[in-house]
Amino acid sequence: PMCNHIILKAVRSRRSRDGMGYTSLDTWYVLPRRATRRVDPTVPEQYAKDYREAAAILGDSPKASAALSRSVLADVLKEKGNYNHFKLSSRIDAFISDRTKPRPLRENLHYFREIADFGVHTQKDETTGVIIDVSPEEAEWCLEVLDRLFDYYIVGPARDETVRLAFDE
Repeated sequence: PMCNHIILKAVRSRRSRDGMGYTSLDTWYVLPRRATRRVDPTVPEQYAKDYREAAAILGDSPKASAALSRSVLADVLKEKGNYNHFKLSSRIDAFISDRTKPRPLRENLHYFREIADFGVHTQKDETTGVIIDVSPEEAEWCLEVLDRLFDYYIVGPARDETVRLAFDE
């Protein structure tokens, strides 16, 4: 009652020999997975769905989270930014080249590409030969960059339009 969340207790049991009761073997709690990051309601569901999934699996698989973030980035750049290049790297390069875009976003997209590529393509350190993994911090940072991109393309313009409509009234 204090947290308003469902708490499910699972019990594995065996019927007793006399058939009159059960013997408890194991007990554990089952907690539903849910995204820990909020998505603004103005963000279309086609992006929000994968964003929430990337946030929900962040702790279990930073690599998969970064790969999903990469997919969202590709879609946003294509559909909101009108970067229709076939490859994501070409879309990012076009965004970075456009000096009218905010400088912090342009700089972040370069690093975003590198981190997310580790999630999609197995890459090894050239010196040690060790496979480079995506850290939880890197995958979470990809989600933060998506937040900023959502704000730039979707949330900010929607908020501005709401304010202008209020002024018109």
